Amino acid sequence: MKYKLNIIVVCTLLISLALITFNVYKNQIRPYHLEKTVFSSKRYQSKLNLLIAKTLKKGSIVLFGDSILESLFFENDNIYNFAIGGETIGLLEKRIVLKEYPDSCTVFIMIGLNDLLFNMPLNNTVQQYENLIKTVSDIKSFQKIFITEILPVNAKGFFIDNDQVNLFIHKLNNELRNIIDKDLTGKFSFVPLHSQFKGQNTFLNEFYTYDGIHLNKNGTSLLKDNILNFLENEQSY
Repeated sequence: MKYKLNIIVVCTLLISLALITFNVYKNQIRPYHLEKTVFSSKRYQSKLNLLIAKTLKKGSIVLFGDSILESLFFENDNIYNFAIGGETIGLLEKRIVLKEYPDSCTVFIMIGLNDLLFNMPLNNTVQQYENLIKTVSDIKSFQKIFITEILPVNAKGFFIDNDQVNLFIHKLNNELRNIIDKDLTGKFSFVPLHSQFKGQNTFLNEFYTYDGIHLNKNGTSLLKDNILNFLENEQSY
């Protein structure tokens, strides 16, 4: 009887240790490990070097973000898509200052989804976004800065809980709106897109995606039309 109890105690301790180790990895190690993996990849470094070397014109329109924006193509040769797949808020803040920009640039930023998918804590994500906004605000060449809502997701995975990720997306979007509402520089406008891509529940509408995260032809068309509309009107809702 005592032997069986000892086995139960040991098993319970091992399970508890495994759960603690998993949670530490998920919430404290995984976000930074995946971010470093993205940054160290040949694809990211190659794209980064190409963007740094790109010559922009005065009054250029520049898009910064992750694969959601990277998938967009614009016929207008004054729109430069500087988005890189896998980008996080922290990576964007570091690379956005590596380049000199001509006067009167208009900037679109859609970033933060990878942070949440990588299990970055929401509070950390908000703080990093505040740091990013401060950084881009200090770039004098940026005359107008559009901060775009993060879109919902509809994907399943070992580290992806649809309900939790979409809840965090909703909270982060609200935080971004509050930050922009308090802006005194006059540079920033908030771009609400989340509701247009949402299905009957809180998830990304399947009509706009091929894998629950990335946009298909319908999704990219809708996102592109919204961006062009904001550029034309230069105002937020």
